[in-house]
Amino acid sequence: MNDFINLIIDKKCPICQADNDFINCLNCLPKLHDSMNIQCEDVFYKNATVQITFCNYRKIKKFIESGKYQLNECVFEALAKIMSNLTPISKKSFITFIPSSLKTDQQKGYNPSYEIAKNISKAKGLPIFGLMGANKQESQVNLSREERIQNVKSKFFIKTPIDLSEYKVCIIVDDVITTGATMMAATDLISECYPDLSIVWLAPCKS
Repeated sequence: MNDFINLIIDKKCPICQADNDFINCLNCLPKLHDSMNIQCEDVFYKNATVQITFCNYRKIKKFIESGKYQLNECVFEALAKIMSNLTPISKKSFITFIPSSLKTDQQKGYNPSYEIAKNISKAKGLPIFGLMGANKQESQVNLSREERIQNVKSKFFIKTPIDLSEYKVCIIVDDVITTGATMMAATDLISECYPDLSIVWLAPCKS
């Protein structure tokens, strides 16, 4: 039934509105590929060791917003595919993601960080665990770095402790890294519960 529906619906690229879906858009997909190159930075924060991003937020703002504010799965898949192809990841790793609050999940019906993480998990053949839940918090927009850090300090909690003793690296996926405050808060929590894990921050872009 779904295949039949797809045949009769005109597909358009969510970015440029060309008469093709995003995966086959010869205008947008090459631009995304050309914009993304792996950038690794050392992190000196608790168990976090590396921050991996691929470009400045402004370069792929349209792509991120297309996925972030409306569920366009093909955009998430394309982002994750490029990230996976460019990133060497140890088989002793697992993937988790920055959660949304329950209210945000209910309003949107999806979590952009999870959508990217699940596609990286699939591409790399690595397990994905939803370790964290999120409490409601005030918006981070227009806050300074110090205000952002304070705002997210108690945002996350461990949903259900699980045995992760067979893994060495926890890869935390977010859709955008801004000041790093969100990743720091997640690192605080995971490091406290799983002190033997090394932690990698992974996102498509940095703003």
